[in-house]
Amino acid sequence: QSSRLESFYKDRNPAIIDCAHALRREVESAEKAGAKYVQIDDPFLSTGMVDLKVAKESIGILTDGIEMPMAMQVCGNLNECFKDIAKFTIDILDCEFAGNNVNIGVLEENADLLKGKKLGFGCVDSAVNAVDDKEEVRALVERGIAAVGKENMLLDPDCGLRKVDIPIAMEKLKIISDLAKEFN
Repeated sequence: QSSRLESFYKDRNPAIIDCAHALRREVESAEKAGAKYVQIDDPFLSTGMVDLKVAKESIGILTDGIEMPMAMQVCGNLNECFKDIAKFTIDILDCEFAGNNVNIGVLEENADLLKGKKLGFGCVDSAVNAVDDKEEVRALVERGIAAVGKENMLLDPDCGLRKVDIPIAMEKLKIISDLAKEFN
């Protein structure tokens, strides 16, 4: 492992906590400026590379006492981490379901852990530069609704669409928009 932090920290965990304290000021500034919500992106939680207890503590530092909704986006296979991240002090947990076929089963088995939270439901595959099949997306969304209820779901892409050609990205977003209207 190579990191610029190595010369300052013997262990990455104190660095994570210190970063959380520094980012806390950003969250407070966003709230004071009138932000509707803040989303924390964490691509490493599902990899096993991060101590989930330290991650939970750092998220707690960011969210404690904040009135606006706080969201956390987690990439990857949720099989090993879902039960832990569902306990984090966040209002919205955003995960990928289109590009990771394991995750919908994990959600269906553990939906009760999300009580009181909203679910950002990644329903189009952001890793594929092709338009998703609308009927497949609809079927996936229906499974999500059956698990957590439509009132608790926010439809979105699995992740950012930066690697997808703009016309394809627009079609993916149109599918999401159409289905959101259909299920409302």
